[in-house]
Amino acid sequence: MNRRNVLLGLGTAAAGSGIVFGSGAFTQVQAERDITIGVSTDENALVELKPNDSIESVFQSDSGES
Repeated sequence: MNRRNVLLGLGTAAAGSGIVFGSGAFTQVQAERDITIGVSTDENALVELKPNDSIESVFQSDSGES
């Protein structure tokens, strides 16, 4: 057996087992989670919420200005 046949056999076996047994991935998850939200003033915060007269859209610019 040469290297090409071994690689071809291993690739075929891997593809075949993926088809037979599936990938193990999932498409949906349902979970219950608790959340606590706090509000504080922080000039260096990563996320900032500002009141806006328009409720049609929300965007974030590269400079951090919205």
